[in-house]
Amino acid sequence: MHGGTTATALALASILVASSLGTANAQSFEILHSFSGPDGRNPAARLLQASDGNFYGTTSGGGLGPECPDQAGCGVIFKMAPDGVVSTLHLLTAVEGGQPSRLIEGPDGSFYGVASRYGVGPPTGCGFSTSCGTFFRVDPDGTFTLLHTFGTSDPSWPTGGLLLASDGFFYGTTLTGATELQARWKR
Repeated sequence: MHGGTTATALALASILVASSLGTANAQSFEILHSFSGPDGRNPAARLLQASDGNFYGTTSGGGLGPECPDQAGCGVIFKMAPDGVVSTLHLLTAVEGGQPSRLIEGPDGSFYGVASRYGVGPPTGCGFSTSCGTFFRVDPDGTFTLLHTFGTSDPSWPTGGLLLASDGFFYGTTLTGATELQARWKR
């Protein structure tokens, strides 16, 4: 225990650093940031240390409250400086997707990811009761670009993150709408 909370609770709501990085059994943890809701909630995806030395990540909830009705916000994309200072890059909306997975850095210095929920609006056929998802890019300055909204006519619910392969395509998997690996997107 550290600061009156268990390691499990800390992993769900905070960014941690272990004091014994070279060993399997770290002796203590330091809380670098605790998410409060407006700046994100439930940072479940792995952090990315980008070529600029900063860490980038996502939270599966938090941010804009009523936009995503079954959770408190659609999620947040954030940056953490090496000194532990966290800043919000982008607050996701239902149109942009909810519950984003981990980010990857492209050769252009931008970050790419998928969100497993929402992407509402025409022509997708998706709404708050379906899990269609989105594919997006966010620049280091927080500029967000929606690249693809999964709809009812293609595989949906991308949850496994992305891989940028040597052929220049992003590859990913979806949970519904397909029985084989079908997701391949050109950046």
